[in-house]
Amino acid sequence: LTTALRLEIYRREHDSYPPTLKDVFLNEKVPVDVFDSMGAPIQYARETKNTCRIWSVGLNGIDDAGINIGFDKEHTDIGYQLGEKKGS
Repeated sequence: LTTALRLEIYRREHDSYPPTLKDVFLNEKVPVDVFDSMGAPIQYARETKNTCRIWSVGLNGIDDAGINIGFDKEHTDIGYQLGEKKGS
């Protein structure tokens, strides 16, 4: 949730989401995915300047590329879709 908030602050300041999470956490480490047994960082994908998604591994402990994100058993990864897609 903290990462999502930082991304929204960045978007408001720069009128777009950042190319990478490192652009948000300039002098800090990118947050660790607490659900990943290897301690990988939270995953991020900028889709357009106005949309992005962040995710963690799901209940299966595997990063399924954030394609099916949400917070229940039906979703393969835990995460957020940020921003609005045009026309939705």
